[in-house]
Amino acid sequence: MATTKYLLVVGEAGDGKSTLIKNLKLPEEQEPQTGRSMQGVTKTLGIYRARPLEDGTAVVLLDTPGIGDHDVTPMKLIAMIEEVLKAQGFQQETGGGLDGILVTSPTNKPRFGLGGQVVKILVDKGFVGEKKWDSVILVGTKHDRADEEDVASFVEQMVPLFFKENDGKGRYAFTSLQESSKVLESVLSLPNMKVSYEPPAPEEFANAVADTMGMDKDALTKELTVMREAAAKEAEAMKAEVEKLKMQLQAKQSSHNAQIATAAMSAASGMATSALSGYMQYSSTVQQANMADAAARRQEAAQERQAKMMQEAQERQAQRQERLAEQQMEARRAETQQLMLNQQQMRQDATAAASQQTQMMAMAMANSGGGCAVM
Repeated sequence: MATTKYLLVVGEAGDGKSTLIKNLKLPEEQEPQTGRSMQGVTKTLGIYRARPLEDGTAVVLLDTPGIGDHDVTPMKLIAMIEEVLKAQGFQQETGGGLDGILVTSPTNKPRFGLGGQVVKILVDKGFVGEKKWDSVILVGTKHDRADEEDVASFVEQMVPLFFKENDGKGRYAFTSLQESSKVLESVLSLPNMKVSYEPPAPEEFANAVADTMGMDKDALTKELTVMREAAAKEAEAMKAEVEKLKMQLQAKQSSHNAQIATAAMSAASGMATSALSGYMQYSSTVQQANMADAAARRQEAAQERQAKMMQEAQERQAQRQERLAEQQMEARRAETQQLMLNQQQMRQDATAAASQQTQMMAMAMANSGGGCAVM
């Protein structure tokens, strides 16, 4: 049995994906950005260690950018995911691939957006294996904002539609702003098997996306080809950056070791003339090195605190923006409803006026006819 499960998390921008990860991750992990924005908040693939399952199995989440924002198109996201899944390091680390896929979709808006459609195509065309859908969990986010009708629609309509290629059957779980334990329970029930991925031809992917979303097939084919090349180049650049950082760390460690070695040599030399003098020189040098390291750690801690404060401020701002957006949306709905009522009243008034005019004309004609009869 695997000691760690690796899960890919995919969803549409603003559908609660980052909030889900925030609820599942370990406390010491960096906070994912959350907020309500049409441009999303996650722009790159993120890795988070999550809370272990009840049986002690460790969990690692691979957070993807939200599908449908202005910076990450479906083709770009597909290329990014492909580059990670086919990487040799990823295959070695995971023992052969993913253990499951979490697809987020709001419970209070039971409809399939761009995210759900792209994931269906990704699983159908890229992942291999007869039982691949058994490793997919449809996560109904924002359950705390849904009513009973929304939940029933999600279970009775959304789930069968999403798992249509699997006879309408599949795993699902609900999550809210503060509670996501049901998702871990579903992860615990995943089959003990890896889900491998084989990138299909750009034309095959593009045709599926175009047929589903009514987009140009040739343009999508070209875009996926370009995005795959760009993702490969970005991966190579990241490898080079990692190697550079490794060299810098090694140089720093070597410099630190050299200081200690120099102090030791100086102490040994000093001991020939004065053991006390050599020891003091050695201790002073080591103390200086330790003080430098302590100062660096304090600076890093201060930077982390500052980053956390900025992040908390951003989250509060995002929450304020979310409340403002909801208020504005409610105001627009009320305005639209009032406009419709006004238009309806105007139509009723016009109908009444026309009816009254017709009656008056009929009465006038009747009176006119009566006068002729008298004459």
